[in-house]
Amino acid sequence: MNISVQKEYRPEINGLRAVAVLMVLLYHLDISWARGGFLGVDIFFVISGYLITRNILHEIREQQFSFAQFYKRRAQRLFPALGFTVLITLIAGFFVMSSFFYEHLAQSSISALLSISNFHFWLEGGYFDLGASYKPLLHTWSLGLEEQFYLLWPLLIFVLAVRWSGFALIVFWGMLITSLGLCYIPIDDLSGTTFYLLPFRIFEFGLGVVCLMLESKVTGNSRFRNACSAAGLLMILSSGFYLDRHVPMPGVISLWPCLGAVLVIIAAQTYVSRFALSNKIMEMIGKASYSVYLIHWPLITFFLFRSSSELTEISRLALSVMSIALGYLIWRFVESPFRNPSITTRKVWLGIGLFFLSIGALGAIIWMNEGFPGRDSNPYKMTREEMQLEKNRYWEGGGPESTFLNGSTSKKCVVMGNSHSIDLIYALKTNDFKHTIVALPAAHHCFNFGFSPISDEYTEPCKSNFSKNMASHIWQSDSLEAVFLNDDWRHESLDDLMEVLVTIRSLTDVPVYVFGPKMVYTRFADVIVNSSPSFRPEDINAHARGYAMINNRGNFSNKLKAFFDIIYFKKNNISFIDLLEVQGTYEIISSQTGNLLYFDSNHFTLEGAREMGERLRKIHPYLFD
Repeated sequence: MNISVQKEYRPEINGLRAVAVLMVLLYHLDISWARGGFLGVDIFFVISGYLITRNILHEIREQQFSFAQFYKRRAQRLFPALGFTVLITLIAGFFVMSSFFYEHLAQSSISALLSISNFHFWLEGGYFDLGASYKPLLHTWSLGLEEQFYLLWPLLIFVLAVRWSGFALIVFWGMLITSLGLCYIPIDDLSGTTFYLLPFRIFEFGLGVVCLMLESKVTGNSRFRNACSAAGLLMILSSGFYLDRHVPMPGVISLWPCLGAVLVIIAAQTYVSRFALSNKIMEMIGKASYSVYLIHWPLITFFLFRSSSELTEISRLALSVMSIALGYLIWRFVESPFRNPSITTRKVWLGIGLFFLSIGALGAIIWMNEGFPGRDSNPYKMTREEMQLEKNRYWEGGGPESTFLNGSTSKKCVVMGNSHSIDLIYALKTNDFKHTIVALPAAHHCFNFGFSPISDEYTEPCKSNFSKNMASHIWQSDSLEAVFLNDDWRHESLDDLMEVLVTIRSLTDVPVYVFGPKMVYTRFADVIVNSSPSFRPEDINAHARGYAMINNRGNFSNKLKAFFDIIYFKKNNISFIDLLEVQGTYEIISSQTGNLLYFDSNHFTLEGAREMGERLRKIHPYLFD
């Protein structure tokens, strides 16, 4: 690879690191104007590709390159702060988390230490996957991906630079184009696969090599370089402002901030970069950016575990200051001392090995003991087995082949919607609903009973699944008695809702019942109970009201009532059932039996579904006829 490289300190790159980590921090603090801040990670990948390739090529030219020394420096740079963060997260989790979540933390801690976090979080994904705010080490997915890049990239660069230099550019550009193209191959759960795995991110690291190819061509012309710096920063900041998590990433759109980083890097020191990136504050944050990145997410998640409210302006400010301050301290007293070049390779690997082995053993002990369920007196805590049984019950009870759906009469009823329609199925069947239920499940990431996608990337699967449901032979069956529609009403599109109902009415003239939203919570029931000041059911339920989305659900239910109060629906035998009215008082612990009514933040346990059905039968008995 015929690239001229100079190994020198670049203060503006530290400033660019600061921009990247601040973008991620603001995004994780749920700042409305930083909804694309997660792209700071992509900028880190470009910087890593640039610096790592530059250093390798420089040492090859000077005949100083050593794989052993390269991996030693990477270990000194990354592992001490990572191990320290994992350790203090495990310690904090003991005091903050219930056994179920603590066990998951232990599992992810081992993956983080083994540099396979991206695989861990990719493989555990699914409909009932824990939300991001329950995973204090979720952000280590990017470190796992980077460490896999560091493992493979030096060998590739060495081979291209020393053995196959004549084919280097062909191989390099072919690899980048292939990596970008892979992002658009249809894969089940496309966003999870492309998001977490290295082959789909290589083009971002490779853009760092493009910087090396271009930087020598823009030297000298200060106006042009200042324009590059300004344009690059504008591209990065605009991506943070205008893109959001619903945009398919990575892919062509993620090139926008990545190319912005390329422009800033190739421009080198300019008036713009000195003012915006090379000042003392940005340089300091940039130097500590790795440690700030490591510590910020555990701080945010632990705060959310203990807070009944969403993040406020004060809590956001406090968490920002704490993240930067603690990150600086970790950089100063953990990260920096271990980067001393005089420390021998043997001492580095022996010290880090023993340190990681000790933390890994701690994580394994927590995992094997299922998060130490006996350490607290919470009588309502859910074990791993209980949680898994609830998840299995959902898919088994709502599956098209389930005998649970069979009835004792010849009549049939359609139940259509997402996982919340399965709550309705259990509510009916555990309260002597006699007819056979035909379940027509909505595709994931779709609402309005599968018709409307939550973002453009899901348009095709939503459309395809809805069309399949509408083509079912059940609509022409003489035994069809009624249609029940149930959803979680995450989004609003009353025009789409009307189109769904008109479509159904064109297929059948049986009664249609649309069920409004039930009460949902901002945290898992397990988390709410664990943070309650006492474990008396009445105290837990009073405490849980602070987590209940009462205004959100109530306002939307009222909007639906008004929507259905028109003559069209009365004439066409389409009725609205207010589930909030059916629930009455909002509980997560049953005042009847003392059992949990939710197994996460919005899905009923079997007991919760039974009690909802009991109330439903009392208020709307005709539904069971």
